Amino acid sequence: MNTLLKRGVLVFLVVGFLFVLGGCTPSKAAFYNFVDSHRTAATVNGEKISRKSLNDRINIYKLFSGPDVAKDPNFSSQVLDQLVEETLLLQDVKAQKIEPQKDAFDHAKNLIDYVKNQFGSEEAYQKKLTEFNLKNEDIEAFAKNISLIQSLYAKVTDGLTVDEKEVRDFYDSHKDYFKQPEMVRASHILVDKEEDAKSILNQLKGGADFAQLATKYSKDTATKEAGGDLGFFPRGQMVKEFEDAAFALKPGELSGVVKTSFGYHIIKLVDRRPEQVMAYEDVKDQIKNDLLGDKQGKAFETYINGLKEKARITR
Repeated sequence: MNTLLKRGVLVFLVVGFLFVLGGCTPSKAAFYNFVDSHRTAATVNGEKISRKSLNDRINIYKLFSGPDVAKDPNFSSQVLDQLVEETLLLQDVKAQKIEPQKDAFDHAKNLIDYVKNQFGSEEAYQKKLTEFNLKNEDIEAFAKNISLIQSLYAKVTDGLTVDEKEVRDFYDSHKDYFKQPEMVRASHILVDKEEDAKSILNQLKGGADFAQLATKYSKDTATKEAGGDLGFFPRGQMVKEFEDAAFALKPGELSGVVKTSFGYHIIKLVDRRPEQVMAYEDVKDQIKNDLLGDKQGKAFETYINGLKEKARITR
């Protein structure tokens, strides 16, 4: 038995002895966590993805989206799939000597800043990192990887375009996508008591200004400063009693007192739009962007599959 092996056996025996003395202690759990974190979850062209890397990435997603994101029993497997692809892409980035583009780097930084802001303060953010067993370096490395892969994405998809004919053909063959349902635009005044609503309705019937009374009396803080204006809305967005009353009115008409779970409303219909198909000119830019994004996504997916076919991946 060589010296190195003897030392390894000695360490194992000492640790085992401490476990026997201490029973199931935090040290024992820490040791098992240490061993598990150094196990290999997968290899990509000989490069190992450790269980620790997998657990760190799961914790990053929990940090970003909340712990519930990991409730799916397949979540760990899905994250490992992503890490395998990410490792493959980063190997390709390295082989091509690609550096992060500024806009890709800025996007990654903005992502991290956005996440930080969700916690209100740097102290709260750092506390959350500790809760998920993460460090600043873990988040910075994640952001750097994002920017590198985005730069590769830009290179792979460079030159892809969508012409006017593709946009027009999509619009003409998908008219249902661009249908807008019947919509109404209404304003309302909301109060707690029916007698107050009746008093306000009498003032309106006497010629009082709806917007002024909404600003003065309505308890709907989201709309009162705009004179009670709710904007356009289709069926299905408001509570039934309110919706039924609003859609029954003609532009310029007032409702009676309408009771809902929120209180007592007086509704004024401002405008009405019939069901219609959005005009081509109004949607062509969005269609073009969507088609280009779809084309780029498919091109990058094909690129990744090509890398996978040549790669040696084990799990």
